[in-house]
Amino acid sequence: MQKPPDSVSISGNSLARLFPFYLLVSTDNIPVLLSCGNAIAKSLCASATGQSLFKEFEFKRPRLKANTIADISKHLDRLVILKHNREDISLRGQFVRNTDNTLLFLGSLFISASDSLQTSGHTLRDFAPFDNAPEILILHKFREMQLSDLNRNKEELIKTIQSRDDYSQRANTDVLTGIANRRGFLEHCKDHLDSPVADKQTAVLLLDLDSFKTINDTFGHDAGDAVLCATADRLKRILDKLGHAGRLGGDEFAAIVTFDHRTNIEAFIQRVRYALIQPVNYQHNLLRTGLSIGVAIAENRENTESLLHKADIAMYAGRKHSSGGITWYSSKLQADINYQKALEKALTEAIENRDITPHYQPIINLGTHALASFETLARWRHVTLGQITPVVFIEAAEHLGLLENLDWMMIEQALDQLQQWHDNGISHSLHVNISAPTLTDSLPEILQDHLERRNIEPRALILELTETSLVGDTRKTMTILERVTDIGVGLQLDDFGTGYSALTHLLQFPVTGVKIDRSYVHAADESPKARRLLKALIDMTNTLGISTVGEGIETQQQQQMLEDCGCHYGQGYYLGKPVPASDINTLLYDQAA
Repeated sequence: MQKPPDSVSISGNSLARLFPFYLLVSTDNIPVLLSCGNAIAKSLCASATGQSLFKEFEFKRPRLKANTIADISKHLDRLVILKHNREDISLRGQFVRNTDNTLLFLGSLFISASDSLQTSGHTLRDFAPFDNAPEILILHKFREMQLSDLNRNKEELIKTIQSRDDYSQRANTDVLTGIANRRGFLEHCKDHLDSPVADKQTAVLLLDLDSFKTINDTFGHDAGDAVLCATADRLKRILDKLGHAGRLGGDEFAAIVTFDHRTNIEAFIQRVRYALIQPVNYQHNLLRTGLSIGVAIAENRENTESLLHKADIAMYAGRKHSSGGITWYSSKLQADINYQKALEKALTEAIENRDITPHYQPIINLGTHALASFETLARWRHVTLGQITPVVFIEAAEHLGLLENLDWMMIEQALDQLQQWHDNGISHSLHVNISAPTLTDSLPEILQDHLERRNIEPRALILELTETSLVGDTRKTMTILERVTDIGVGLQLDDFGTGYSALTHLLQFPVTGVKIDRSYVHAADESPKARRLLKALIDMTNTLGISTVGEGIETQQQQQMLEDCGCHYGQGYYLGKPVPASDINTLLYDQAA
């Protein structure tokens, strides 16, 4: 069993909302009061903060042997009662370790038998929504009135109880839409799961509005609020007496329903989806959003948190693999999530430890059939996850914001290899792929520094960019790439013909070469029309003085076809697979000898 953490970390906003009577103290030998909750701060003078904890409070339980932090630390996670030395305030709760430098007191007002709202100096709004202290105060008030004149004070009692009920209702209701908020929805879920109905099942739906941000940005937040209110009204109307709806936050809604057969719930969810994707009429504008729905079926004795987590996994998976739709939770989805978490953790460590290594694939001159250069390709084998394909770990690196780190790791290792070759009289060049995050203002200067420190001719390095990496701030990207070519580094457009405005990129950017995507090569091998298109592309690049590389050559016939079309270079498994540097070095050194 995993050991629970011995400290707690809560954000400032959450701390103030959940624990209005908290105390935050330092772990100095004589602890200092650093801050306190709003409900207690209004009773203490402003100068209390920064004072010794023991100057402000007396430990009524337990009695400390000495007023030091060490004595307090002996009683972590145990009941503590504190009495303020000047104000008539007592607190009941416990100290927990917050950070290495602070302890946190979490608790509430200590209520004695003679206290009331008036004598305590507080109102119901001073307490956390789940705090039972106001209930005790009401009970005491009731007892006081029994001892005096119940009829005379009956109206005051009713108002006090109604105030508490109203406060509880507000705490459970989303102010904007009028349906349950997260707290209220969780209570509905608990009621459903705690009282199962024989021969029926319970399902939780997590619903997320797609493209909602676009409505806010385009029409304003009032329009967004109109969409949220319409969504809540429609969801509540469809559910009727079948279950409960809630708004969990932002554009995320939830519903819990009970049903007797899978086909019934499937039909119900389809009705929900149809109703919620209908446009909302706002000031003569039809506002449309998509809808992603994650569904989880409750298993025996399943708690609310687990069920919502499953529905969230399903919704996330649906949004990842498609836009909108309905996704049901399954154990496979959970396994995929677990694998992704393990992958991302391992990838972060692999990039930090430089465990991702370059392999080199030869590029052949199709005119002379001589070796012209190599492409540097990232490869990764993990000790437990096995061989991870580049498509998988590059996508994960993009998700983690580590693409630039990965790019530079490959660039540096490629330049180290170039230096080793040049030192041994081998003058081949290397192609290295870079992604959009690496196209920063500092790219040319950093490249030049790396090249000069290794005494490498800049023309020996060719950077390959996909067309999609050029989409964005075109002017800024063009300036960066012009500075790269100014120092002598080559630029090649990868997967040419598959991205956006491919021909425009040849005119806008200082491209010295293109790689014709393998899809053109394979199609031209089977279709005369595709072959004519391929030849037209090659003729056009030749006219512009841009070299061409044909990718994905898998047969001698494809190689011959590219040669007949006038393609300068070729690359593919037929000509040579990507191999580690050691295998390439053996080949090159044997040729040099």
